[in-house]
Amino acid sequence: MLDKGLDSQTAYEIVSIDIADIDVGDNVGARLQADQAAADKRIAQAKAEERRAHAVAQEQDMKALVQENRAKVVLAEAEVPMAMAAAFRAGNLRAGGNQGSATP
Repeated sequence: MLDKGLDSQTAYEIVSIDIADIDVGDNVGARLQADQAAADKRIAQAKAEERRAHAVAQEQDMKALVQENRAKVVLAEAEVPMAMAAAFRAGNLRAGGNQGSATP
């Protein structure tokens, strides 16, 4: 301003500013942020679905394991009477009397 001769002693006036038309385009930064937020949301939803599917599969595995262990218990319980009969036949088990006695 000093180069043009306008110093602190000079008064000047802006006559007028006419704004006839303002064209506001898309806010590219805001659009990119919105797109990124949407992508982040889809990623989070996909990860959540993956965790849910894994939990469901793990639950099914645990149910199968419970059934397998129940079957093992049933088989073991079925062996008890046979083992008792074999012990009785071998003389290691007597009906009634002194089971824990050291003298016959």
